[in-house]
Amino acid sequence: MFSLRPSGLRRKYRGDLNAWDAEIGDVTLDGSWNELDLSAILPVNAKWVTLVADINSPGAGNHFKTRKKGNTNAYNTTNTYTPVAGQPVSDVITVPVGADGIIEYWGNNVAWTVCNIYVMYWEY
Repeated sequence: MFSLRPSGLRRKYRGDLNAWDAEIGDVTLDGSWNELDLSAILPVNAKWVTLVADINSPGAGNHFKTRKKGNTNAYNTTNTYTPVAGQPVSDVITVPVGADGIIEYWGNNVAWTVCNIYVMYWEY
C-alpha cells in the first residue's frame, strides 16, 4: 500500500532559505528509526511535508529513509541511497506528517559525511 496526497490541499512554500534545518551533527544515523522534530517549522494542520535531503557516505549502497511517525511497515517509506562511494546525492522527499510535526528517518550505521535536510514546503 502507498499513500496518495489528497487533492484540495494548499501548499506553503518556505521561501529562499539560507541554512539547513538539520545537518549531520543533528541526526542519528545508526541503523535504527529515529525521530525528526519539525514542530518548530510546521503548523499543526500540516498533512504532508516536502524535504530536500543531501546525503553522502564513503560507501556505495547506503540508504536514508523517511516515514510517517508510527508507521511500521517497510513499504510505506521513502528511500534515497548512495549509488557510488563518496558521490553526493540530493533528493526531494514528501512524507505524511501528524499534528505533532514529527517524522521518522533511518540511515545505515556507517560514517556518513553529509546528511543535510531542510523543509521546502508543507501541505495543509
